[in-house]
Amino acid sequence: MKKNIIIFALIFSIVIIFTGCSERAGSCVIKFETNGGSAVAERESTVESFPASRKDGYRIEGWYEDKNFTERADFPYAATENVTLYAKWTSLENGSEKIVYERTEDGKGFIAVSYSEKSFSVCIPDKHMGLPVVEIKEGFLKNRAYVYVLCIGKNVNKIEEKFYRCVMLNQFEVNGENPRYSVKAGALYDSEKNEIYAYPRNLKTEEYSVDCGVNKDAFLYNSTIERLTLGENADAEVGVFNEMSVLQSITVDGNNRYFSSENGNLYSKDKTIFYKYPQGKSEDIFILPDTVVRVEDGAFGYSGIKEIVLGVNVEDYDDYSSTPMLEKFTVKDGNKFYKSVGGVLYSADGKILYRYPCAKIGDYRIENGTEIIYAFSFAESGGLTSVIIPATVKDISGYAFYYCTRLRDIEFEEESGVESIENGAFTGCESLSELTLTSRRPPETDESVFDDVKAGFRIVIPSNGEELYEYFWGFAKKYFAAEGRALVTYTVTYETDGGEGTESYHGVFVKDEPIPTKEGRVFQGWYDNAELLGFRIEFPLIIENHITLYADWGYSGIEGGN
Repeated sequence: MKKNIIIFALIFSIVIIFTGCSERAGSCVIKFETNGGSAVAERESTVESFPASRKDGYRIEGWYEDKNFTERADFPYAATENVTLYAKWTSLENGSEKIVYERTEDGKGFIAVSYSEKSFSVCIPDKHMGLPVVEIKEGFLKNRAYVYVLCIGKNVNKIEEKFYRCVMLNQFEVNGENPRYSVKAGALYDSEKNEIYAYPRNLKTEEYSVDCGVNKDAFLYNSTIERLTLGENADAEVGVFNEMSVLQSITVDGNNRYFSSENGNLYSKDKTIFYKYPQGKSEDIFILPDTVVRVEDGAFGYSGIKEIVLGVNVEDYDDYSSTPMLEKFTVKDGNKFYKSVGGVLYSADGKILYRYPCAKIGDYRIENGTEIIYAFSFAESGGLTSVIIPATVKDISGYAFYYCTRLRDIEFEEESGVESIENGAFTGCESLSELTLTSRRPPETDESVFDDVKAGFRIVIPSNGEELYEYFWGFAKKYFAAEGRALVTYTVTYETDGGEGTESYHGVFVKDEPIPTKEGRVFQGWYDNAELLGFRIEFPLIIENHITLYADWGYSGIEGGN
C-alpha cells in the first residue's frame, strides 16, 4: 500500500512539472530571450504592453514565439502555457526589412516610399545600396498603426509623412548628426529647434510647452496633451490645435508677439481674433468678448459647448466645424452683422443662413426672406429630420447639409426661386428619402449631388413639369415622381405676320423652337416685341408669363428684318 502511495506521488509530481500553468495561481510563466539585448524580467500569464529592451546599434523589431521569428507575439499577450518569447532586432546601419525605396529624380539617392511589416520599431538607414536615403514619402507608414518608434537616418532631409495614422507612435529618433532634423523629448523638430514637425500621438504627456514654430500637422489628432503652453517665440498657422481631443487649456507667454490667452482660450495678441476653445474643456456657455472681430474655422470644433454668444463686434464667424453639443447661438444687441432667430445664426438682414446648431433636434422651417444657405451651414446636424425651404432662397451652397445623417426630407415652398444647388450639398445624408422641388426654372446643379442618396430616394417634381425637369435634370430622371403641385401655366401667342405652321401654346415649357413658313421668306427667329429689337428668344423656353412672340423674316440670302 505504502509503495503504491509513493508511486502515485511521483506521478503527480511529474504531471505538475510538465503542466504549463501552475495550480498555485492558475498562471503561466512567460520568459524573454533578448538575443543580446538588455534583460527583461519574466512575467506571469499576461504581458500588457510591449516589453522594452535595448541593444547598441539596434532597435527591437518585435517579439516572436519561436527562434526562427515566424510567429509574432502581439501585445497585450496572454499565455496558455509556459512560453519563451524571442527578440528580433533591426540594425540601424542596414535599416528595417520590407522598406520599399525608389530612386530620386537625379539618381543620387533613395526615397523611403512604404513599409509593410508589423513592427515595434522602424529604422530608416543612412544609406541603401550605397546611396543616401534622403526622403520619407507621405504614406510611408500608412496603416502601420502599431509602430512605436521611428528611427530616421542622418541623410534624411525631407519628410512628407504626417504620422497621424500612427496611433501608437511615442518616440522619434534621429541617427547621427542629421543637418535637418532633431529630437526633443521624443518629438520631431528641425535641427535648430525652431519648429516642431510632429508630436507622437502616443507620447503620454499631460502638459507640454512649445517655444518655436508649430507645423500645421504637429499635433494632429493628439489625445494625450491636456495643458499646452506657448512660449515667447511660439507661432502657428490657423487650425493647428483643432484636433487635440483632450486639450483643456492653452496658456501663452505674455511676451508672445502673435497670441494671447484668457481662461485657457487662444486669441490673437490684440484679442480681435478668436482661435481656439479647447476641445476637452467643459462649459455650457461661452461669451465671445466684445474685442473679437473674427472667429476662425475650427474654433469650437468638437467641444462640449452648448451655447455660443457673439459679441457686438463679431463680423466674421468662420467656424463651420462640428460642435455636437451646441444647441443655440445668441447675438448681443448692437451687433450689425449677425442675428439669432430661434438659436440659428443669420446675417443681420436675414438674407444668409450661416449656421444651424448641431444639437438642435427636429424639423426646421428656414426663415422667409433667406436667399443663401451658406456652405456647411447645417453640417453634421445629427438631430435635423426635415427642412422646409422658402421660395426666397436662391442658392444652396456646397456641403450645406453635409452629413445630416437623420435628415429625411427637404421641401421647397411653392414656386421656389432656387437657382443653384452646389456640389456636395447632400453629401452624407444617408437617410434622405425625398426632395420636393417646385421651381419653374430647375436649379443649376451637378449629377454628383445625389451620389449618397439611399435606395428608394425620390425627387418630387410638379405634376406638369416632367418635360421641363427631364430636359434640365435628365441625369436624375430615375428619381422623378411627378406628384407635386402643378406649376401655373401661361399662354405663348405666336405672331407670324402672315406665316403658317404655328399655334398658340398654353403650358410651362417649350422644348423646341417652332418654325413657321412664309412664301418667299426665310424665318430668322422670334422676338418679344413687334419692333424686333433686343435679343432673339432662345429655346428651350421656360414660360414664366403670358407672352407674345413676333416672327422675324428675311428674304432668301438676306439676313434679318421685314
